[in-house]
Amino acid sequence: MKKYLILLAVLTFAFNSEVLNILYPQASVDYDVFLEFYYTKDKVNEFLFALLFFIVFLETKKITRVFACFGFVISFSSMVDKVLWRLFDYLVTDVIVLIFATLLSYIVYNYEFRK
Repeated sequence: MKKYLILLAVLTFAFNSEVLNILYPQASVDYDVFLEFYYTKDKVNEFLFALLFFIVFLETKKITRVFACFGFVISFSSMVDKVLWRLFDYLVTDVIVLIFATLLSYIVYNYEFRK
């Protein structure tokens, strides 16, 4: 499964601009199309970061896993904001996500170092 996730991350990184240029051919001419292109590219990049943090979380141990857990929670919540609620700015509620990510990372830290 890890190999497929890595392959998915590499393909997403390598071909996201080409696929988006095919989907939005008028992005360099029309400003409204450019905004759609930009926001879609932002969503793809958030997916890529969440996927990379998840891969690192699966592959590593100890303190690296703690940072990967924190990064995954932050990037995944940002991706959910952008995809489901179309929020591209940070809000006050993102402080709750930071607190949750910190607590979850602390739980992972305690679990990893008590083994």
